[in-house]
Amino acid sequence: MKIFSLLAAAAVIAPSAALSQTYPVPKLFDRTIDACIKSNLFPRSQNKQCSHGAQQLIADTFCLHQNRPRAISWDSEFTGEFQSSWQLSIRRSSAGKDGKWMPFDKGGAIFTSITCDSGLSDKAAKVQTKDADGTIHINVIINNHQEQKQEQKQDQKQE
Repeated sequence: MKIFSLLAAAAVIAPSAALSQTYPVPKLFDRTIDACIKSNLFPRSQNKQCSHGAQQLIADTFCLHQNRPRAISWDSEFTGEFQSSWQLSIRRSSAGKDGKWMPFDKGGAIFTSITCDSGLSDKAAKVQTKDADGTIHINVIINNHQEQKQEQKQDQKQE
């Protein structure tokens, strides 16, 4: 009876932790995930490509590829060495959003872990094959546009 009580208490204390999925050194097609984005949403001229908001979008997109709804936490590290990674590239234009994972061998900042939320996503970005030029085209989903604007404002305040 005491064993059952302990198991029930553990399930109440951390139910989402049991259902979330952590990917140590997350990879797609044997390449790590670059911790910086190439996007006009996070301009390089403003040093936003590696910001918290940019990393949230990258981690969320990775989780969608794992059929998970979003990232709940992540860690990244500047390794000091060039990595064979995938860099998320998103271009917003009047025609919509164009997104793709691009092979990137010049970055040193990578995700060392990404923890994806529990549950399955109905917006999963299935990775099947790479294009002849090595890119993986994806549907870009920005989960909550308002949250992204708030994170960008927080990044501006921190500067």
